[in-house]
Amino acid sequence: MPGLNNVFFFELGAFLFCAIAFFARKKQDLFILFMILLITVTAESLGGYFRLVLHRPNMWIYNISVPLVILGFFRLFYPPLKSITYKRLVMAFMALFILFAAINMAAGQLFFHFNTFTYITGALLLSITVCLYLKELISAPAHISLFRQFFFWISAAILLLYVPKAFLYISFEYLVYQEKTIPNFGIIFKHANNILGAVFYTLIGYACFCRLAYRE
Repeated sequence: MPGLNNVFFFELGAFLFCAIAFFARKKQDLFILFMILLITVTAESLGGYFRLVLHRPNMWIYNISVPLVILGFFRLFYPPLKSITYKRLVMAFMALFILFAAINMAAGQLFFHFNTFTYITGALLLSITVCLYLKELISAPAHISLFRQFFFWISAAILLLYVPKAFLYISFEYLVYQEKTIPNFGIIFKHANNILGAVFYTLIGYACFCRLAYRE
């Protein structure tokens, strides 16, 4: 987790666009997304300050912000789910994730090392939640224009970011466990992270545009 990088400007752009959409539409889902992006921008700003100015470790910042962001997305997708079973499953996912993140931070990978296992677990549970929503969306009898659908683009953003990054973290942990190295793995991860982040925040921004431009 570097400090400030090019992706930060995509984050900031998505945050500002979300703020405009929220103050224009006053939607609860936009408020939740606004808070998610506020946490992200704040964490990246503090992370950059600690790393580039204070020259101090900054992983603890992300060990706090990453679980909060994932929990925020769980909360975002809870209301649009129609199935009571799916809603209960999401609540169970949230409880399980909070428990796992707390244990991993306290007795696993600890507070001052980036908690990759927490990210992987959250990404898996969040991806399942998004797929449950998409299943309901596809099964809906009414005709829906996906081009204008706020939650569809949020779903796409989540799957395109969290699934590949979880795979990269799994690969990293496997290499560490096997005591193996891949030349330039750090550079590969950095470039992949930048590309995935740019795509993610672009889709988030477009989702906010849909909320702003189209009435559902």
